[in-house]
Amino acid sequence: MVNKIHKELEIKEDVNRFGRTCFLNIHDQANPHLNLLVPRIFAGERLADLDRKNVLAKLKLQFNQSVLKHCNIDHTHHKPLRANVGRRKTAQRHEYDKAKAEAQNASKLVLEAQNVTTVAVLAQKEAETKLKELEIKEIELDNKRSQIMFEKAKLNFIVKAFNDFKSSLILWVNSIRNDSMLEVLVKRQDVEEKANKITESDKADESDILLVDNMINTEVSELEKNGLEVTRPTYRRRNKLNGST
Repeated sequence: MVNKIHKELEIKEDVNRFGRTCFLNIHDQANPHLNLLVPRIFAGERLADLDRKNVLAKLKLQFNQSVLKHCNIDHTHHKPLRANVGRRKTAQRHEYDKAKAEAQNASKLVLEAQNVTTVAVLAQKEAETKLKELEIKEIELDNKRSQIMFEKAKLNFIVKAFNDFKSSLILWVNSIRNDSMLEVLVKRQDVEEKANKITESDKADESDILLVDNMINTEVSELEKNGLEVTRPTYRRRNKLNGST
């Protein structure tokens, strides 16, 4: 069949290479029929004669009748029951559903007609392989979506946590400059609470913890340069106490 298509369309490329791009499977319905998939673009050229010469329709009818006759099924009035069913789905979902249906139908046909041609057996194996490949791709896509959602949640947490930490740090510095001992104590505790929220979170990495430490060190250094006495805020690193070290 591939040779005939290759000849009808006058394809210049090697017939074996062209054959590897084609796909064949058989549907087992009330009136079994053949599905023959041929690329519309091959070797950079559009195979326009595929439709103009009605090549596929002729080959499918010829093959369907041959298989039906071989299985002792009346093929005189053979017409496919299902064709062009439903609107076009998204490419991935469409291919997934199609491969799944083809694999199931091909399996039934092999069980009911043990003398079916070698082409049908190969089609069944090919359909099952395609189905497994599509299932793997679907799992990979689900994993990527989950990873993206996790990264987005992590980013949102870090941005908000650092904004809160920075605000508390500024208020603490101002309380020291205003020499209000009670307010200094309250504000330092608030800074430590906001710092711990970052450093103890599984959404924070080492660079985030280092940034917290650097921000505190910078403010402490500036205050000490101005001759102010400072008790450095401490923070925990995932349940392990970490002070000025």
